[in-house]
Amino acid sequence: MFRRVAWLAGLAVAFAALGWWLRDLGFPSIPADRPVTSAQGSAAGRDRARSRGEEGERGPVALGRLEPAGKVIDVSALPGDRLDSLAVEENAEVRKNDPLATLDSRSLRELELEACRSQRLEAESRRAAEEKLADARVAAAKAALNQARNYESDLRVEESKVAVLRRNLALAQATKRRLEELASTDLVSPQEREEQDLVVAKAEAEVKAAELALEKGRQAGKLAVAAAEADLEAALAAKKQTLSTIAVESLKKREELAQAQWDRTILRSPIDGTVLKIFLRPGEAVGPTPILQIADRRRMVALAEVYEADVKRIRPGQHARILSRAFPSPYDESGLGGTVSRIGKTIARPELKSLDPLAQADRHVIEVRVDLDPEASQVAGDFIHLQVEVQFAPLGP
Repeated sequence: MFRRVAWLAGLAVAFAALGWWLRDLGFPSIPADRPVTSAQGSAAGRDRARSRGEEGERGPVALGRLEPAGKVIDVSALPGDRLDSLAVEENAEVRKNDPLATLDSRSLRELELEACRSQRLEAESRRAAEEKLADARVAAAKAALNQARNYESDLRVEESKVAVLRRNLALAQATKRRLEELASTDLVSPQEREEQDLVVAKAEAEVKAAELALEKGRQAGKLAVAAAEADLEAALAAKKQTLSTIAVESLKKREELAQAQWDRTILRSPIDGTVLKIFLRPGEAVGPTPILQIADRRRMVALAEVYEADVKRIRPGQHARILSRAFPSPYDESGLGGTVSRIGKTIARPELKSLDPLAQADRHVIEVRVDLDPEASQVAGDFIHLQVEVQFAPLGP
């Protein structure tokens, strides 16, 4: 029994000593009706807590981290490749599209590109030859069609011949009638009438032969035109089919793909920025991790994790101070200035851990973005991912 009492007394003394030690370090006491904020326990918070009564009401205080406004960008490649060379080192300043690294697959991709280009050039040459031959066939078919269409002029000549023969027939028939009228006299002999009958019969035969030849020529001309038109259509169709079998367009697309894959073997900077970290060295295989990280440090922000009950005291445009002992003098005391630009809409558990051992572990926060002033961004650019304290100015009445 005595040992148990002694043990409990010792434990009480230890807790009392811990409390006095924490108070000496500057941790403020936690009111029973107010949750612990994420900023309590920091060195900067200790100095401000001592003067709380002197300066009056303060705005919310939260933990935060420094980030580039455009985020930290991972530069990577497809897993399975290998890094051949690096064109930059850490902390190097680069411009957009500057080369950063070269992959080992570049030589292979170059061979693929040359093969695709050769196939495309051969196909274009073959296509040009086939197109020239097809054009010659089309031209011959067009010439044959034009020649076939000339049958109409030939028909006009035949029609003229038929007209002349018909006039000769009419003249012979008229002469025959006159001789028949004179048959009762001794002026015309039977022999003359027989001869005239032969002339009429011959003229009739010549007219029939000419008319038959004219009709045959007309039919033959129509058939010749139809055949020539069919030949022309066949020549045009053959040209189209021949050209379609030579897939130049698909080879061009394949070459474009090979060109893109070859271009991607050189990793280029997506932005103007600074190389923050290099994870792979030449000869190492590319995996799921990035090859390097890059960021634009000219515009920095602080992402504060504000306790959900304090968000109602924050507005866009509200001024805030970013505090950390890691900043160079005089910013380690005065902090960095910024303005609230965005208040999140989702509630989540905090990612940042407070140094205060008495801070609540079951609280929830909302992310608030604070855009740093230009001068502050120059300082914060050297402290990416630094955990800081964000003190918001109190709202006016």
